[in-house]
Amino acid sequence: MRGDYAAALTQADAALTLDGDAFVALALRGRALYLLDRPTEALDTFLLAYAALHRDEDEAEEEPAEHEREIIEDGAVRVEVLETLLALQATHPLDTSLRSLLGEMAEQCGRFTLARDTFEALITEQPENLDAWEGLVHATCHDNLDAGWPVVQRALKLHPAHPLFHEFFGYICFRRRQYMAALRAYRQAIALGADDMENYESLVQCFIALNETEAALDVAAVLVRQRGDEVDIQRFALDVALQCSHPEVALQHAHQLVRLEPTHADTYLDKAHVELALDDWDAAERTLVLGARKARDGQWALYDLVDMLIAEGNLPTAERVAQLAVTLAPEAPESHAALGKVYREQEEFEDALTAFQRAAHYAPHEDVYQTWIGVVLDNMGEYLPAIRTFDTVLTRHPTDSWTLTNRGLSYLALQQPQRALDDLTHAIELDPEDASLYFWRGCAFVLSNDHEQAFSELRRAIDLDEEMLQWLDQEAMLDPIRQHPRFQALRES
Repeated sequence: MRGDYAAALTQADAALTLDGDAFVALALRGRALYLLDRPTEALDTFLLAYAALHRDEDEAEEEPAEHEREIIEDGAVRVEVLETLLALQATHPLDTSLRSLLGEMAEQCGRFTLARDTFEALITEQPENLDAWEGLVHATCHDNLDAGWPVVQRALKLHPAHPLFHEFFGYICFRRRQYMAALRAYRQAIALGADDMENYESLVQCFIALNETEAALDVAAVLVRQRGDEVDIQRFALDVALQCSHPEVALQHAHQLVRLEPTHADTYLDKAHVELALDDWDAAERTLVLGARKARDGQWALYDLVDMLIAEGNLPTAERVAQLAVTLAPEAPESHAALGKVYREQEEFEDALTAFQRAAHYAPHEDVYQTWIGVVLDNMGEYLPAIRTFDTVLTRHPTDSWTLTNRGLSYLALQQPQRALDDLTHAIELDPEDASLYFWRGCAFVLSNDHEQAFSELRRAIDLDEEMLQWLDQEAMLDPIRQHPRFQALRES
């Protein structure tokens, strides 16, 4: 929002006539008022924005209004709010609500130190401020689980009946492989009223980690008995049955999904996935063909199933499904891209390149297939052609995080760590939750001989996603630091 601030204010006011309690519109209105040198009105508007952000939970879960949706997708709004509050704070004292808003925006913008300092200051002044405690726990755990541990314990001591703190305690225990403690924490959170699906999923994962699969199945069975007519419950029970190696139980839930959602592509995806787990290709093929004909966008069931099978390492079946997709939708670029993904995983790079080129032929204006072409060229060791392909995409879409990441990886392969760091840092600014970005940036710092920063990046990657521990063992670029005591400490953390 630069230049015509009066017009921006008019636009925000127009949005508020459609939804007078819209956070994004209020936030932009406050920013415009500040830029128009009307700070008092800006502060009042940000107070309304804070109240809108903390509406009752049912209202917060509603779909955003159409006039908001495009703005919500742009994280720049949060940055605007943060910058404005910081500027206002220099000349006007912010009350508790506005400082809480500042802390929340700082956390959402990845400014975790600022967020923690803001919430700590609020707690110092108001030791029982529940909103401040929630913000402090979120910001600290988000940035560093080790630092979050004592904060969560402090929060629980002061607010023992607040389910959120039990959830975080359970999460940290689970990450530390203290599964019994995590199990107790999630049960306590549910008992205190936090009976959302995520907590039941966490409870199941604790049982599975403890190799108590029957107990995990019991959790799902209880939910089915209570709320069996809900699609999410049947899908949850199906997933649990598959994880516990009971595909015959999963098939019962798949049939219920067909009853509940006969026109949804996901229904046929789930049913076919179960039938494949039962090694019944003929049934899976019938299900996928029926879904492609009957469900809205039914062919997407095949594409998503290919991705799932690739993730499971079941490449022969993934290829079979992708070939079926090409047969059913031969001019759909996604069909050829699905086949290309399988060929790439099978290291059949020439065939993968041909498949992605076909996808690009059918969708010449979709740059995602151009990026895939670049990825395969990189896999073939054709780093400079890959970089030129990524350059072309980034000329049109400079904020495409995936393409930036892949160009950064090509620079890493060419032993050009500074260029890799530039791309990976930009990608992290766009997607600060992606653990792999910190991992690759750690590799770039290893190539730059900055081992201190490398360990910091790798620590952050592991905190975000434990799967990065496997990457530690597999990535050759980390060989120069593999014998360092801190490397072993990372693996054991």
